[in-house]
Amino acid sequence: MAVGAMLLPALVGFFQGAAAVQGRGLEVNTMVRFAGKWLDMIKSLLPIYAKEIDSCDYTDTASSVNLFWWGGPRRGPGQGDERRHGLARSAP
Repeated sequence: MAVGAMLLPALVGFFQGAAAVQGRGLEVNTMVRFAGKWLDMIKSLLPIYAKEIDSCDYTDTASSVNLFWWGGPRRGPGQGDERRHGLARSAP
């Protein structure tokens, strides 16, 4: 299920891109090689993200997990698992 959950958003993105390409009068096939390169790039990042999540170390300033964590809505004190994931810090 966890791996399958990544499929639908990828396809939805492709379909949205296909609509945009067709809206410009181009064939969808013209974007396939670019979509493939994008997926290859994402695939190359998965081991890095997995290691980061498994280690619960988000201290690297380039941490995507940390970026999404602090960029999203914040819960009140004691409602999250910030300490377990090494994300506890004072509010900006």
